[in-house]
Amino acid sequence: MKQSILIIDDSKLINNSLAKSLQERGFEIVQAFDVATAKEILLERSFNYALLDLVLPDGDGEVLLPFLQIHEEIRVIVMTSDRDADRRKHIFSFGVVIDYITKERHFDEMELSIVQLIQRISTNKSLTILLVDDSNFMRTHLRILLSKRGFKVLDASDGKDALLVMKAHKIDAAIIDLEMPIMDGNQLIGAIRKDKSKLLMPIMVVSGTNDPIKIARVIKNGVNDFIKKPYVNEEFLLKVDKMMDELKQQRLIKIHEAKFEMYNRAIDEATIFFKLNKDYKISYANSSLCAILAKGLEIKEETCFEDYLNDDGRKNFLALKEKLNKGDSYQEIFVLQKDKHLPVHLRLTFTALKDYDNEVVEILVIGFDVSLLQQKEVILQKRVDVQMKKNWEQNRLLIQQSKMASMGEMIGHIGHQWRQPLNSLSLMFQKLNHAYQKNKLSPELMNRSTKKAMRIISQMSETIDDFRDFFSENKTIESCEVSDILRHVVDIIGPTLKANNIALNLRYKEKVSIPCLKNELSQVLLNIISNAKDALVQNNIKDPEILITIKPKKEDIFIIIDDNAGGIDESIIKNIFEPYFTTKQQDNGTGIGLYMSKTIIENHMRGKLRVYNTLSGASFKITLPMYQE
Repeated sequence: MKQSILIIDDSKLINNSLAKSLQERGFEIVQAFDVATAKEILLERSFNYALLDLVLPDGDGEVLLPFLQIHEEIRVIVMTSDRDADRRKHIFSFGVVIDYITKERHFDEMELSIVQLIQRISTNKSLTILLVDDSNFMRTHLRILLSKRGFKVLDASDGKDALLVMKAHKIDAAIIDLEMPIMDGNQLIGAIRKDKSKLLMPIMVVSGTNDPIKIARVIKNGVNDFIKKPYVNEEFLLKVDKMMDELKQQRLIKIHEAKFEMYNRAIDEATIFFKLNKDYKISYANSSLCAILAKGLEIKEETCFEDYLNDDGRKNFLALKEKLNKGDSYQEIFVLQKDKHLPVHLRLTFTALKDYDNEVVEILVIGFDVSLLQQKEVILQKRVDVQMKKNWEQNRLLIQQSKMASMGEMIGHIGHQWRQPLNSLSLMFQKLNHAYQKNKLSPELMNRSTKKAMRIISQMSETIDDFRDFFSENKTIESCEVSDILRHVVDIIGPTLKANNIALNLRYKEKVSIPCLKNELSQVLLNIISNAKDALVQNNIKDPEILITIKPKKEDIFIIIDDNAGGIDESIIKNIFEPYFTTKQQDNGTGIGLYMSKTIIENHMRGKLRVYNTLSGASFKITLPMYQE
């Protein structure tokens, strides 16, 4: 729950600056700039703290103290430039003021003082102070002051009662009067110090005595402070703060010492820890390291760490020195081995400690034994290698199967390519034979027919070269124009599309070159176009059409292949890139083509292959980067 603070100050600069700063620190802030507004606010609600300026435009801030007294839990910090000692003494007499901060201080210093005071009070609630005084008025007065300071307060009227209270409760500090009936203050202090557990308990003596012998005896009994009655409340509170802050620091030191001891024990028992001097010789090795190495390898002090390393470790040792000299930490797995002993794998972290001249004086090394882990990694790597070999073999078979299926389709395409040239050759030879039978075969006709036949045969030979290049094992990424690759594919599949009355439209505005695997991209395009052709034929589409669009955008190029075959069933569209998944009849499809197409685009060329349904059919979108590393 947030602590609430009411700021009462007519200076908008100070008021707003404090409000903003304290809100950023997590406090709930309410502001008032005059007496009247502050009164209205205090009549409606209470606060944990109030920051009060004594000089306000509609009256003295002191008139608000009775209103603040109404709220028992509120603590007031007075902010003023007033340095009058009597005024300060008077203000503290209200019992709600816990401190007095002058506004002549720098704003940051003033703000820090406020925050530190609030933090101190929040930690005081865990501390109990025992008040021992035979005056009921004094006990009541001091209880109010200390309670406002956040302390838990117990009291006793004499030394005997005080010992009973201390026996029944945990007491952190005591404030004792000297002149008391039954058992005076000195006797009480002596009785307290006899208890070994209370030898260091802070004790403050508050007394009106002027007897130097009594004062000397008190100091010899080991009290922490002495304050003479009558005293100023501000002085008393400052001395109490100092005494209790010292107690907190002592306890904090003990906690840190205990933690440090636990850390040392944990490091010694649970992890490897050793130290090297500036010459990288071992100056200390903990029991864990000795236990690990006791099976054969022994670490001796004043021996060089490098002597225990294998060849790879000695190479890393040079990098280790360079890193540490720069002030960086260094982590590496070192293999410690000497003579014929079994190697020990240690993951070690080196941290250099340097002096004022930035020279390395000592190196702390913390680590873990990873020998078993290294063995498991070796076994795992062997398993991975075996599995990768299996996967590679499986992929090789899939690729081969895909190529065989593609070759079957290619034979059909070659048939469409050669049908017209073969018809032309057949007619030509029939014409020559007819001329020969009629004795009309002239040299001119023979030469003309021979040239035409050779031209047709050359075209057929080029077709064979196109198909042979298509299946060549070229795995080199080279810069190619996408439109040229597409035209090469169209040259192969065009006659087949024409034979099925399928219109093929190409749409691109400019020639764009990209780094790619030319033959593999050709395979992908041919496979997708062939699938579109099959779908158009199977669905008996009227006016079948395939549209191919090339569109560059920023750092990518898109190749989009659309058809009007009616699209892919939404229940299976997510599965069409899986191996062996096919929508064709068993004898007409292997389910490998689209799987290999996706593998080629995404694994070999760092692109993306996606499929969507449009209003008229399916749309395959290939995304390829314009640049490859």
